[in-house]
Amino acid sequence: MKKYLAFDASSDELIAGCFNGEQYYERREVGGGTEKLLPLIDAVLADAKMTIGDIEVVCVGVGPGSWTGSRVSVVTAYGLGAGNKKLKFCKFNSFDLISYNGNENKKNVKLVGAFANFVYVQNYNGDISAETKDELVLKFKNSNFIAATQIIDGVIIVPKVLQAVADRLVKEQQYTDIKDIEPMYLRKSQAEYQRDARLKNNGV
Repeated sequence: MKKYLAFDASSDELIAGCFNGEQYYERREVGGGTEKLLPLIDAVLADAKMTIGDIEVVCVGVGPGSWTGSRVSVVTAYGLGAGNKKLKFCKFNSFDLISYNGNENKKNVKLVGAFANFVYVQNYNGDISAETKDELVLKFKNSNFIAATQIIDGVIIVPKVLQAVADRLVKEQQYTDIKDIEPMYLRKSQAEYQRDARLKNNGV
């Protein structure tokens, strides 16, 4: 299998992993932003005794989740691509990271934190939407909620599995043109909601 680098910065937990042709290495850190993701990538590459120049494939998480974090992941991928035109790219979403935990059945609905009062939801048909927490409970009242963090009461916590996602993408050669890698946005940003509220209150 090709040597790869995989990372996701769309949540409060940054994840970076790499495969050096023999062994997989991974690091995680709480926080966000380019100032943390790039050092995390450097650290995991050092663990694997690799450099950016050794990488053949980059797997990038595109969200949904944090607007800033999703953009950081995508911009980082673009930067790596600009420095090495031979790189191949794969993309995955936040729900993929919680899809390898034996929890695939019709009663389970996967959740990703959307910040404020929103939750990103993937139902058992694969459909993805943004719901308020109140809408979530009413719309999926007969479902089990699966997530990597405590989003609502009663949610089943499962780990994020970056290696399983990256291994599958690389083995199946699910490559994507770098121009098609964009952050997955399902709702307005919190700043836009606040702006709309101010305009509404001012009668605009």
